[in-house]
Amino acid sequence: MSAKRVEARAGSGIGALGNVNQILYTPKSRKIIEDDAKVITLFGSTGNGKTMLATYKFLSRVWHSPKSHKFFVLAGRDISTLERRFVSKNANHSVFNWKPFKGKWRHYTQGVGGGRVECYTRTGTKVIYLTPFGNISTYSRVLGDTIYGVLIDEAVESDETFLQEIITRVERTKGSFLIQTSNGGDPKHFFYTGLVDKSYTLESRYFEWVNGKKVYSVLSEDELRAKGIRLTPYEELKYFEPLERRKKDYMAYHMGLEDNPVYGAEQLENLYNTFPYGSYMYFSRILGVRGFTEDSPFSQYMTKDIYVKREDLRASGLYPFEITWTVDGGGHVFSNKEMVGSIYREGERGTEKGGHTVMLTVGFSRDYRRVVVLDTYFPNRLLDQENVNLINHRVNEHIAQFPSAKRESMYVDAAASNLYSSLVATQYNVRAVKPAVKWDKFLDISEKNTVALVQQFMLRGDFKVLDTPENRRWFEGSMVGAKQDITGKILDNLSWESDVWDTLKYTFMSMYRLLIDRDGR
Repeated sequence: MSAKRVEARAGSGIGALGNVNQILYTPKSRKIIEDDAKVITLFGSTGNGKTMLATYKFLSRVWHSPKSHKFFVLAGRDISTLERRFVSKNANHSVFNWKPFKGKWRHYTQGVGGGRVECYTRTGTKVIYLTPFGNISTYSRVLGDTIYGVLIDEAVESDETFLQEIITRVERTKGSFLIQTSNGGDPKHFFYTGLVDKSYTLESRYFEWVNGKKVYSVLSEDELRAKGIRLTPYEELKYFEPLERRKKDYMAYHMGLEDNPVYGAEQLENLYNTFPYGSYMYFSRILGVRGFTEDSPFSQYMTKDIYVKREDLRASGLYPFEITWTVDGGGHVFSNKEMVGSIYREGERGTEKGGHTVMLTVGFSRDYRRVVVLDTYFPNRLLDQENVNLINHRVNEHIAQFPSAKRESMYVDAAASNLYSSLVATQYNVRAVKPAVKWDKFLDISEKNTVALVQQFMLRGDFKVLDTPENRRWFEGSMVGAKQDITGKILDNLSWESDVWDTLKYTFMSMYRLLIDRDGR
């Protein structure tokens, strides 16, 4: 465990069980309590106190809401889970049962939408509807009233239509708010794409309250660390929208284990060692970052250790002896929303759907026992000839960067016949442009065996990725999101991730004779 993870902790020891006045705060959790944003998301690892903080903020807003604000919603996976986690009289961990809220509410198990809690506040009785977020026939009944506040537990697991309905009502209702929590999940879920990725973080919108007014500033990473703020992980920030596209009244707080002040150094050490580093459970539960799934064959290997800096290639024995280029053709392009610098504006032609022309550049050691992904490149043009011109220019750049490397082959999916023939006619700096191998009965080349071969290289630590923005954005995204079906094939998710996987698959299939481990090394 790194020194950064085990820091001297200002507050460790007893939690706040029973009284909100006994809550221990970190600098980040204090900011969460102070924040009055319309939409607040607390997401990250398990056991960091985000549910407690979210419940406290939610109930505080309910209790201090104007007299005319009567109806609120508490949503989760199912009613029994909500009752057990929040409103059971035996739920001592729930803020509902802490002072000053304890004894000032009553839970009714039957009612509109599946149950309700009546809260007796100074501004009158408030009704909190309990509803499951995955049953449209149930949750639609609670959406008929004007809702002035919503708390969603584990929002990334919710029905996306439900989440869209909720944010629509919150946006159009003056004084309404949304607070939601989640661990790591599917990066394509509306929870991320529609809410988290459009939110500000403390890195981009730090605030202080000065004379009753919220004053914003942008602090450097060093300044935030000096204030005791744990930074949002890069694995999350890389998905966020550009600042000009974010919504000023949306705030997202990524919470790690260090954001729970009750954990001492020894407890943190034990928690970080609970699951193997790089495993699904490590990323989704301990780090709480999106995109990691149990049926992913590669995500557990896509750690910081897989990356190598350009200046370290020679010293680490990864300077390529041979370079290959693999091209997969398609007719789709990205809009400038998905790809910075795209000439296609959102709503014109751009799409994440599969069928993008992509080129993967891979280097091999002299004995073909080590592999390094050098570049993941989408030329992003509709016309094949424009793609060909950009691909050839990119190849020349690679040759200039690695002039001593052999450049025997460019492998192209021959199904893209026009692209293939154009590359054959125009690519002179590679010895041969060849059809990519897709199957070989004699060598038993199949997708299942190719997946296993890639995993062998990754497991041995002989698969590396050059640390570039393109590789982190596109290659890592593809590997982390890849899912394997029961036959061993990678599922086609009909998006760009599958395009990138195809180029890696064709590279390993086409180089299979050189890459298979005949001597057990």
